[in-house]
Amino acid sequence: ENDNAGTAIGTFYYMYDGNPDEAKVTDKELDESLALVNKAFPKLQAKKEDIIRIELGILPACGEDEKGPVLYGSEKIKAKDNYIEVLSTKFTTFRSQARHILTKCKF
Repeated sequence: ENDNAGTAIGTFYYMYDGNPDEAKVTDKELDESLALVNKAFPKLQAKKEDIIRIELGILPACGEDEKGPVLYGSEKIKAKDNYIEVLSTKFTTFRSQARHILTKCKF
């Protein structure tokens, strides 16, 4: 018997324009996400009580359409002289991107 057995489920996108330090998953977002999971896996019937951990990240979006947030595309690096601009989909990858840029771009 494995007491660590479980299932990781995600990713869901919701618009957020507040202070990143105050971001949290709302009850409405959680209910909507669980409904989608249970629709895809009807035998699962996951409930809030089944959740042991939630990870939240903030992605840069350039607006919203009828399908939801419109995310920036994959990493784009613009470098000229001592100026470097990085556009990326995930803020959570900034450290690895910084290392990549330092090795790729010559100052």
